[in-house]
Amino acid sequence: MKKYVIFIITSFLVIALIKAKATIPEHIVVATADKDHITIYAKKTDSHYQDFKIDLNGRVYSRPYWMNVTNRAYAPQVYYEDINKDERKELIIILTKGYGTGVLDQEVHVFHIDHNRFEEVLVDQPMAIVNKNIKSSLTRSKAKIIIGKKNYVINVKELKLLPETIFNEIYFGSIIKI
Repeated sequence: MKKYVIFIITSFLVIALIKAKATIPEHIVVATADKDHITIYAKKTDSHYQDFKIDLNGRVYSRPYWMNVTNRAYAPQVYYEDINKDERKELIIILTKGYGTGVLDQEVHVFHIDHNRFEEVLVDQPMAIVNKNIKSSLTRSKAKIIIGKKNYVINVKELKLLPETIFNEIYFGSIIKI
């Protein structure tokens, strides 16, 4: 009887391992958060990873339209932290869609996770947040900047800028680090 029970348990274990691998065929591990039992899988093409799978404590969630470059320096980043101070952790995944000299194109995905819920939260683009919260006007003599309810005035003449470098409003270049 004891041998029979051991045989059944071993069979279930082997079947479970085969079944787990079969749920993610042709995918490779691209990122992990081992202490939180999170593994990110994707299919590799010539230059990008695509067709992502998120394994969170044994439950697998698909994200077929995500993309990330295959360069290891820009591997997906995974965080599991309470970012909104509600005493519940959120899953944060940062993907790099492209990079080059002076350019880095990334996108962030945030998920609320409860017992039966895996819900992505809409994250505003950083420039949309800036455009909502910062107003400005510039002339050859002064710059007015309003951030939220605070007003700032800068004497542009003291900066000794060339007239062609003064725009009508604040400008952000190709490198935006947030």
